[in-house]
Amino acid sequence: YKQSNKLSNKPQFTFFGKTKNVPSKNIPRGIYGWQKKILDKGVLIFFLNSETKINFEKKTVDINLKDKKSRIVITGNESIIKNWTINLNAEEFLKEKNNLIDLQTNLTGCLTFLDTKVENIDIYSKNLFCEDSVNFIRTSGTINKMEIYDSLSDGLDMDFSNLNVNKLKVFNSQNDCVDFSYGTYLIKEIEVKNCGDKALSVGEKSIVKINELNASYSNFG
Repeated sequence: YKQSNKLSNKPQFTFFGKTKNVPSKNIPRGIYGWQKKILDKGVLIFFLNSETKINFEKKTVDINLKDKKSRIVITGNESIIKNWTINLNAEEFLKEKNNLIDLQTNLTGCLTFLDTKVENIDIYSKNLFCEDSVNFIRTSGTINKMEIYDSLSDGLDMDFSNLNVNKLKVFNSQNDCVDFSYGTYLIKEIEVKNCGDKALSVGEKSIVKINELNASYSNFG
């Protein structure tokens, strides 16, 4: 399975899809059965059950998540996605559905960056319904601005990554607003508000430096 469906040259600690009860080995499983397009050289975007519009001239991706199984994965085997703006939105009613983790792929993020490098990207999301609205896994580089509003669970989760963020704003997450795990992170400016659990969570051997943090109206700072 790893040899025929490989996203990265790194060991495949992150596994998407089922292997049991598949009638043919040639049927794409997990994210490999989704729609996909090339964003930058070597960078792929996989999307499921979403209305995804890509403007290559303006370097924008506009995504409307259509149902509770909608998911987006951007991966590049350490290729660079540079100067892109990604906008995500979901209908308000989806936040009422309890489907935080997709059982077909084990994805916790509505938008997941996996094994890639980012440079000067912007991300805006609203009304997302996954365990993490945005999740970075084994990703490095720089994020210019990220704004995440009205998440059903966690707003932002960064795992096993090395990232610098200029401006980060996370409002109205019903669980944690921001989680850092197993990585190195430099954040110049964070503003978090109305977090149902922790405004900021740092754990699992993470090294985090924050120049300015403004947290308000959260269960834990």
